[in-house]
Amino acid sequence: MAENSASGLSLFDLLARYWEADAGVAEAVFNHDDTAVIFRLVTGRLLLASTKDAESPKIRTRMDIESGRTTIRPRENPVTPLLTPHVTARSDLSVARFGPQGFAIVDLNGAVQQVTAGGNVVDRLKPEGVDVTSVCSSRAGDILAMAWQNRITLFDPSDMRVVSSLELEHSVTCQAISSDGWPGTIGI
Repeated sequence: MAENSASGLSLFDLLARYWEADAGVAEAVFNHDDTAVIFRLVTGRLLLASTKDAESPKIRTRMDIESGRTTIRPRENPVTPLLTPHVTARSDLSVARFGPQGFAIVDLNGAVQQVTAGGNVVDRLKPEGVDVTSVCSSRAGDILAMAWQNRITLFDPSDMRVVSSLELEHSVTCQAISSDGWPGTIGI
């Protein structure tokens, strides 16, 4: 990697944003608007980062008029710290997009929670008698699919209205929603 000899910083140090977590990252999901990314750690802990960079490399790039050499100055301020929403996600279930800016998770009690791009947590569905076995959403976050054993329910995240519900002959452990809005499932 190229080094900046004047400051001893690597190109990675100059371009990237870096945070440390207390456990391994199991999943990273961007919201539909690409304004935030949520990291689910292997422990279920959630960390949230804004994709907006107050000191992006673009605004720190300068070109020397005499030599034509392009340089990137180091950051003047530390990177914005990660937000820690006050909820723990089940570590065996994925994070799903929820509307244009948020995320849906299933907490340790089995309730469906919305995590906003600002880190707020909103109760969306109370736990049912049967554990959630799979969760996913459409690319735009306008459909949320939840599976409880052999029952799949599609919700409209704006008001959590049931759009459709289907009972299968097998348990659902994995699902995805295709670009045309149709869910696909895998059961064991």
